[in-house]
Amino acid sequence: MENNLISGDRYTFYKKNLDISCNSIFRANFIQIYTHKNGEKSVYVTSIDTEISKKTKFMFPLSLLLEVNNLERILKNKSNIPNEILRVIDSYL
Repeated sequence: MENNLISGDRYTFYKKNLDISCNSIFRANFIQIYTHKNGEKSVYVTSIDTEISKKTKFMFPLSLLLEVNNLERILKNKSNIPNEILRVIDSYL
């Protein structure tokens, strides 16, 4: 899953909900997978749809990630629209 993520693209993230105050499903722009000194990995995102400021950055452990979808995957590649255009559309959703 982590190898398919493109920096700057917008995705729907599904993560384990361990804290009721946090949304388990949210849309955000993927920045990168960060590897800590201890070898654990975290997902680094920005422009989160649930935040007031689009400049908010968020990092959470990769182990909490259940699934990641973009518009291409949601449509299951059944659209005749080129992927480049789907990415532009997805950036506005």
